[in-house]
Amino acid sequence: VLYDILGDYDQALMVTNQALEINLAKEKKVENDSFAIATNYNNLGAFYYSRGDYDQAIDYYERSKALRAQLGDPVETAFSISNLALAFAAKGLQEKSLKLLGISDQVFSEVISTRGLDIRANTYNFIARNALANGNAGQALSYAQKALSLLADNAINRFASLQHIGNAYLQLGKYGLALDTLQLATASFSAIYGVNHPGLADRYRMIAEVYNEIGQHDMALQYCQKALKLLDETLDETNIYVNPDPGAGKGHLLELIQILPTKANSLYALYKKGEGQEKDLEFVYQTYQLTTDLIDRLREAHLATGSKQFLIKQSKAIYEKGIALALQLNEKVPDSSYLDQAFVLAEKSKAILLAERLQDSEAKTTAEIPDSLLQTEAG
Repeated sequence: VLYDILGDYDQALMVTNQALEINLAKEKKVENDSFAIATNYNNLGAFYYSRGDYDQAIDYYERSKALRAQLGDPVETAFSISNLALAFAAKGLQEKSLKLLGISDQVFSEVISTRGLDIRANTYNFIARNALANGNAGQALSYAQKALSLLADNAINRFASLQHIGNAYLQLGKYGLALDTLQLATASFSAIYGVNHPGLADRYRMIAEVYNEIGQHDMALQYCQKALKLLDETLDETNIYVNPDPGAGKGHLLELIQILPTKANSLYALYKKGEGQEKDLEFVYQTYQLTTDLIDRLREAHLATGSKQFLIKQSKAIYEKGIALALQLNEKVPDSSYLDQAFVLAEKSKAILLAERLQDSEAKTTAEIPDSLLQTEAG
């Protein structure tokens, strides 16, 4: 979808819904127009996945899969199944994800066309992403390299394989390789979508993470500022003591929740090394406060969806660091407001832990993949 490529996800949703309404109306008059509707469902699934609403994504991917199966198109059906696998993986249901990926990969392995190779590469990228989420960097590296080997040098999705390879190297502690590969991934992405696409923000954050690992915290800060600038064009990129406006980047809250702590960690590392200033500690704390505010907004936006695995993992560490900073500041300059904030963050942390337990319980009681989902139309 054009608006999705441009990074305007809210507009993408509006346009895709409009297209769906048009195609649903046409289907009543024109026979066999289900292919367009299936594509609309797939695009809506992709939109909700990009927003972190995985339950909604699964719903639309399942609709797309069902229609494509009715049309007798095994490749398109397998593509919908691989999208379902990614959404299930994002929810933490790895066993379901891997079973679905096995089905789609079996179809793609029999497809000789270039498009078939691209789809198969996407499947390998999905497996790599799942492995990274589970901390299995070795498996991620293997599958991402398989994906890269199937893609032409000018393939659009080449940057995803490079990104997974870079992240695998990062998890493995091979920071030089990680930095080189993530730089290549960023260059590949910007060559396709341009240097101002908000999707570059998270790629800059990954590079910043590498710089933090090798102790080059000044460089990490630069990349964090570049990332934040993409999400808030009014931000002064050169001033590290400025954070995005809380109302900016409303469609990119997940990215902000990752980038801001990376920035705070960079500045805190400089402070601990004696290379920062006393005001840095207070600003680090303010940055964590802003992040917790954004988490609250995102939790409210998605409270009914049940799609919070990523948010929960991020939130726990952020609340813990915010509490530690509040207590550290109170020791330096006793102020009851710091203690009050520490208490508030502790209560929020308890709520996150409860949500995690509920989600784990839900995952454990989730049934196996239904037979209807596992059946593909072989044509």
